[in-house]
Amino acid sequence: MSGRLRWSDRALLDLLRQLDQLPMAQEFLRRIPAYASGYRLLTAQLDRLHPRQPDERQARLADFAKPWGLSFPC
Repeated sequence: MSGRLRWSDRALLDLLRQLDQLPMAQEFLRRIPAYASGYRLLTAQLDRLHPRQPDERQARLADFAKPWGLSFPC
């Protein structure tokens, strides 16, 4: 046995349907190297922004979110 999940396994599909979708999606994204490195870069950029630059903050969040199909709360 290879240890890999079989996505066609009925029991696995039933389990996945029971999971809360938001945490599952977050965990999925977290494991993608391009997302993880982009998120680290984004947070470093946001940390350097002045608190009085909310429009710039929103713009950077939107730029990061778009390719991943995400939206961030205001």
